[in-house]
Amino acid sequence: MKSEYQIMMVSESCLLVKFGDTICPAINRKVRKLSDYVEKRPFPGFVETVVSYTGLAVLYDPWAVQKALGRGGGKSFQLVGDKLAEYMEKLAEEHYRCGPFAPDRRHAGEDEQTCGGDCRFGAEIRRLCERLPGLSGGGRRL
Repeated sequence: MKSEYQIMMVSESCLLVKFGDTICPAINRKVRKLSDYVEKRPFPGFVETVVSYTGLAVLYDPWAVQKALGRGGGKSFQLVGDKLAEYMEKLAEEHYRCGPFAPDRRHAGEDEQTCGGDCRFGAEIRRLCERLPGLSGGGRRL
């Protein structure tokens, strides 16, 4: 599951879980599912989540995290990153057969680059871009 997302430090009190660079329903479902999961199971020091199209910012109080989870001497961003990775693994286990973290077999063999795996509209988007000048993505493949 780790290869499908990245956890990046934004500041000393915020980490970003990034699922991709493309705006699409499949990625956004994962972002929202993780947000719900974290909100329902807050770790010590958790403040809030901020949802975007492709990622989830997780804000936390570094002092509270360090006090509650830092027994082993880890830095607060590492401790929160480990907790988020743990949440992702649990989500993957819970939703492996269905839900937003399940492998999507509908798109096997299709052009997944169009929208990160949810390719229902890929062909239509390409046809529209061919017909309308200026929507080709600057020469990038859509």
